[in-house]
Amino acid sequence: MALNVNDVDVNFFRVKPESLAAFVSQWEYRNALSNWESDNLLKMADLVYTGRFDLNPARNTREKTPCCRWSDIKPLQQAGVYIAVMNQAGHYNYSNPATLFTLSDIGVSAHRYHNRLDIFTQSLENGAAQQGVEVALLDEKGQTLAQAASDAQGHVQLENSQQAALLLARKDGQTTLLDLKLPALDLAEFAIAGAPGYSKQFFMFGPRDLYRPGETVILNGLLRDSDGKTLPDQPVKLEVVKPDGQVLRTVVSQPENGLYRFTYPLDSGAPTGMWHIRANTGDNQPRMWDFHVEDFMPERMALNLSAQKTPLAPVGRGDVLRCWLLPVRSGLPMATRYRGNSSCARSVKRYRRCRASSLAILQKKTFPAVWTKSSLRWMKMAVATSPPTASGRKRIRRYR
Repeated sequence: MALNVNDVDVNFFRVKPESLAAFVSQWEYRNALSNWESDNLLKMADLVYTGRFDLNPARNTREKTPCCRWSDIKPLQQAGVYIAVMNQAGHYNYSNPATLFTLSDIGVSAHRYHNRLDIFTQSLENGAAQQGVEVALLDEKGQTLAQAASDAQGHVQLENSQQAALLLARKDGQTTLLDLKLPALDLAEFAIAGAPGYSKQFFMFGPRDLYRPGETVILNGLLRDSDGKTLPDQPVKLEVVKPDGQVLRTVVSQPENGLYRFTYPLDSGAPTGMWHIRANTGDNQPRMWDFHVEDFMPERMALNLSAQKTPLAPVGRGDVLRCWLLPVRSGLPMATRYRGNSSCARSVKRYRRCRASSLAILQKKTFPAVWTKSSLRWMKMAVATSPPTASGRKRIRRYR
């Protein structure tokens, strides 16, 4: 924070590796360095860079102003533990602001239990686990309480001690400090608990969790043990619960080849809100699967298509069109048939190389030719760009 200070002089000191433990024990989390304190502490460090930096903050406004870019200072590229001592340019004070920082690629996280510390080391650059990192616990006097090296997974386990004040992680000249006296990260604000553990895990999933009134809810389920292994088939009780907590339907689902399937058609006047499907595997421990019922309109696109009068190719044999025919699974209704007049129906024929085993002609209702497909296959047709007829329509011919 700066207030009416235009320029500052900053001295950067690098702590000697052999004096690191003693220096940290005497630093005592200070944010300023007096003249007589610097006589003792700076003997354990080397001055590596001194520079003047322009701040130029707004007048009579206390604001946080960036001082300098570390990447632009070559002497500060070496990994290590540094002290930065700052003073206003042209002024000499008895005490000057100071801070301790490190340049390191070692990231450290510690999980404290009542009798041990689980420590994980990883690279800050790519997140990979770091093996061979020397981890040590120090007390307030800088004495080593415990130490060990990280394994291939970057994990270290040390005995917990009430006297532990600082954690040091070092490897190849890089050092990371972790203050164990400061408050730990409060995990209560993060959803880290995960799903509750059961001896019988019932995993429920569906194609989506948002439906409109009148649509059909689709749910699938898998029954596994606590290790994710398959369990013998057994019935599972399922209940459909409205947003107000009322149970609308109760069924007992039997698996088919290990897969539980359940569908529930919603009424056109179904209330909106959060619905639930409650499952019970016989242990009286309900599992919940939530889905929303809302009135919404899907996104739509309006297209205006017009054909050009000049043909794209000379009259004769045309291009080959390859297309995918997909069956309707779920969601909004869509057209699944091709319709045309009688002349078009006589002209459109199956190509002789087409895989037509799954193609079927539906009942002829309004139009004589109706084509559908029950599975994902491809169809190949030849299209001729013949001149239009007297009525202005294009003809589609087949080629053998």
